Amino acid sequence: MLLGRSKGQILECPDVESQIRAFFHFVEKSIGFKYNEDKSYCGKQGVSLKTVISGFPREDRLSFLAMLITLILSPFLSEYIGPIFTLVTFVIFKLQCKKSGRHIEFGMTGKMMFVYMGYMILSAMWSDNPIMSVLIGLLWMGMFLGALTVSNLATTEYRLDTMIYFAVIGGAFVGAIALIQTLALYADLDFPNPFWGEIDAKVLGLLPGNLVDTNFVLEKPASTFTNSLIFATFMLVMFPFSLYSTVTQKGGRRVVSGVCVLIYFVSIASTYSRGAYLAIIVALFVLMFLGRNYALNIGITFVAVLAVLPSSVFRRLSEVSVKDFAVGERFKIWGACFDIFSNNFFLGIGAGSDNLHQRLVNDYAIHWPHAHNLYFEIMVEGGVVGLLLIGAVLAFIVKDCVKIISRGGKWKIIGMCTLSAVAGLMTMSLTEFTFQTPKELQVVMVVMGFLEAALRLSARAAERGEKAKKIVAAPAAPARIPEMIQ
Repeated sequence: MLLGRSKGQILECPDVESQIRAFFHFVEKSIGFKYNEDKSYCGKQGVSLKTVISGFPREDRLSFLAMLITLILSPFLSEYIGPIFTLVTFVIFKLQCKKSGRHIEFGMTGKMMFVYMGYMILSAMWSDNPIMSVLIGLLWMGMFLGALTVSNLATTEYRLDTMIYFAVIGGAFVGAIALIQTLALYADLDFPNPFWGEIDAKVLGLLPGNLVDTNFVLEKPASTFTNSLIFATFMLVMFPFSLYSTVTQKGGRRVVSGVCVLIYFVSIASTYSRGAYLAIIVALFVLMFLGRNYALNIGITFVAVLAVLPSSVFRRLSEVSVKDFAVGERFKIWGACFDIFSNNFFLGIGAGSDNLHQRLVNDYAIHWPHAHNLYFEIMVEGGVVGLLLIGAVLAFIVKDCVKIISRGGKWKIIGMCTLSAVAGLMTMSLTEFTFQTPKELQVVMVVMGFLEAALRLSARAAERGEKAKKIVAAPAAPARIPEMIQ
């Protein structure tokens, strides 16, 4: 016997399905997630699996669950395990599409990204390290599969919001780990930083080239990432979506999302990254254009959080100077990058930061693994062609955001949040190579998936609205007066 949620009546349900329903009810109570879109569990004939998870069409039910698991767990896992979840989820989704006869869709932004990734692989022809160029191109393509999976699985607003909600929780979880690491550093306690540091040093050390620095002696929290700057980049990308969930979700989900906002903000501050500080200010500034009420709330929250931050955070901002070691080293790297670019103007030196690393070490005696600037990195690796291609991708992303914003309502919020994430990432990219690691690429591609899904769903909503207007505006048929029978 089971209590029906919708009307409070006692209904008969099979034992196995009762257990499944009880499990889903536990999940709902834990994190405020409902698996069914119609908010009902039991029908007149009892619960069926289809009713319990009515938001999951049979043909992609498993892949949607796999994507939710990917979104919430990948940030916690290491760089060489988390992204595998993206690949596995895509394989599951592809097999289900093949079985049901469904085709995978992707828009112009995705097509342009695919062209850029193809160019990266093609650059192996003139690369100093052709194997690495091919591997980097394939890595980008692998993470791009996440964008395809997200955008094709988010077939309803409910699904899209649920994916965003799970991704926000996943990011907040690693943010909480960073806060524990911060406390451990101040209290001189023994807590792993990075969280997977010892294992990462062994595994990543086996990789060819110089993909990731494995010298894990950190004075700032890195959470589950390999350094604090990579962690800050991830959190910056997801931060606007925590605000989106707070605005659009209701009840328990809104409370959870609000807590996530605070975790994101404070954990970014704990990295003591001046680039991240500037980036989050830019991201918040973009969100101010949501409207007067939103701007006021964001401003109040921003001031309140600033008031409780330690003075050392503000001192870090005031230390920007050419004499500062980090700033001085970046200027040296950028000067060398400009010199390399001028000698490889059109096609660049080939994809992969190891190409640049070897030249910096051998030709300029600069021992850094990359350009510490996304724009210089792309410029050196891909030349003018690479810059034009990635510039086209960015232009399509901004165009899609503007199109979604123009549709108003809820779509304006998600469009502005995506634009905010892009603005924050581009600002952070002024001082960091923000596409360095698999998990950085993974989260960027997931956001591209959110954007593509919102573009399709908002277009459908606008189309339904236009049809409704035409129906309302259509003149009523004149009433027919029956002829009197003589």
